Amino acid sequence: MASTILFFTAGTLSASQVRYSGVRRFAREHGLSVQSVECVGPDTPVDEMIRFWRPQGVILEYGENLPRDMVKRFKALPVVCLDRDPAWGGVCVCQDSYEAGRLIAHELLRSGGRQSFGYVGFTERKRWDEERRQGFVETLASYGMPCSVFKASNGQRRTLFRRLGAWLSDLPHPCGIMASADGIAEKVVG
Repeated sequence: MASTILFFTAGTLSASQVRYSGVRRFAREHGLSVQSVECVGPDTPVDEMIRFWRPQGVILEYGENLPRDMVKRFKALPVVCLDRDPAWGGVCVCQDSYEAGRLIAHELLRSGGRQSFGYVGFTERKRWDEERRQGFVETLASYGMPCSVFKASNGQRRTLFRRLGAWLSDLPHPCGIMASADGIAEKVVG
């Protein structure tokens, strides 16, 4: 019987499909099996799952609803965290958010024809959002292109969307916009 790795997702497995498929491929190549657990949170019965699956290790996708010390719940098992703030310590595999912003800026510049640029950030302060914005804005600035940044804030959605709509209307067109996350991009396009 193959050894098992537990893969805990912060959200749904479909939202983590690219990561999960890579983990499954690696596991298969190394004679391991992967058991996924969706929407892990502070109340997830981790001890019961460990007793049942007896995993060799854990891959933990760090979502917004997880406490910093979630890793401690896995006791002596090796844990690799995905997208956890590296400043928290431990073994972390993180996306390069600064590079993502830089690459998107280069792509928008390369495709040409834009008079202005804008960045729409996350409603809450997030490390990855700040890094994406910084990479995007700094890259545009290095080409002499200014970038307007929409400063979202937590509040009533209707007010937020009204402000976003006004901000988008005020941008000189055509413009290139980077949204910090998929859900935000839906609001920008919608």
